[in-house]
Amino acid sequence: MENTIFPINEAIIKEICYENFKSYPAIIERFQTGNCHFVYKIIYPTRTYVLRISSEENKALLQASLYWLDKLCIYDIPVPKILIDGTSSMYPYIFLTYIEGMDLGDVYTQLSDNEKHQIIRQLV
Repeated sequence: MENTIFPINEAIIKEICYENFKSYPAIIERFQTGNCHFVYKIIYPTRTYVLRISSEENKALLQASLYWLDKLCIYDIPVPKILIDGTSSMYPYIFLTYIEGMDLGDVYTQLSDNEKHQIIRQLV
């Protein structure tokens, strides 16, 4: 996704944060994950959130994330909780709780076969 198609910038992110939390975040960090959304770690002095922002053309994928997170939250697996659904906004977005740790997709190739099997057993 190129910025010419989807002109997201820090000022827009700050305004979305202010609109929802009535204050600006202390730190905004972009995650390198996300194939069709911009994903940010939003840090306030007492809370940290994840903000996923989508283009209008990928809005349905963002809404699908909401669907699946809602379905998965009943299981005893670490999935973020949905805090704010802003998918009807000019820049469709969602705020999620932040879960400390590393994204499985970033570390999967470094795991042993035993560790991969252990994860599968926990999920099943």
